[in-house]
Amino acid sequence: GWELPWKASAHAELTDFPLQSLAALDDRQVKGRANGTFQLDGLHENARGTVALTLTDLQVGDVACRPTTLNVTADGHAIDGSARIVEQDGYAEAKAHLGAHWGRALAPSPDVAQATDVLLTAKNFRAAVLLPFVSQLFTELDGRIDGSAHILFDPVAKTMKPEGTLALSGGVFELSAMGSELHDATARVTFTPDGLVRLDHASARGL
Repeated sequence: GWELPWKASAHAELTDFPLQSLAALDDRQVKGRANGTFQLDGLHENARGTVALTLTDLQVGDVACRPTTLNVTADGHAIDGSARIVEQDGYAEAKAHLGAHWGRALAPSPDVAQATDVLLTAKNFRAAVLLPFVSQLFTELDGRIDGSAHILFDPVAKTMKPEGTLALSGGVFELSAMGSELHDATARVTFTPDGLVRLDHASARGL
C-alpha cells in the first residue's frame, strides 16, 4: 500500500530519574538516580541514536556504589556500548561492539553477519553487586574479582575466541540448589583463543 513519507528526531534529558520506578530494576534491588541525555535523529530514514547516562546514589542489593556511567550509540552499521560501575573499593567495566541494521526501521537490530566484540575488566570488584542478577542460581554471593577477558564471536566462521584471566578471592557463596554456604573461596579462570577454559587454584571452606 501507499505510505506517507515521514521522518522524526527526538531529544530527552533525565534529571534525578528514580531507577526503582522501573519494575525490572526494582525487582532486582537496584536503586538510585539517573541523569543524562537521549538523542534520536533520522528515524524512518537513516536513524542513529545515543544514550549517555550517569547513575548516582546507586545501590545494588546491599552494595552502595559511586557514580556509574552507561553509554550506547547505534546507527545503521553498529551498536557500541560501554558501562563502568564503581563501588567503594573497586570497579568493573564492560565494552561491546556488534554490527547492526537500522535505516528506516523503528528500532535497530543486530547484524548477525558481523562479528561481536566484548571486553570485560574488573579491579577488586565486589561480586555482591552481581547477586541481584543471578539470584536464581545463588542465594549468597560475595568476594573480589580481578582480571580481564576479551571475547570475539565471528558468526561467518562460527567461532568464538575468548582470551584473558579472571580471579576470585575471599569469595562467599551459596548455591540455591545446595543450601550450604562456602567461604574463603579462591579461583582463577583462564580463557585461551583456541577455546580452552582452565580453572586453577580453586578452593573453598564450608561452615
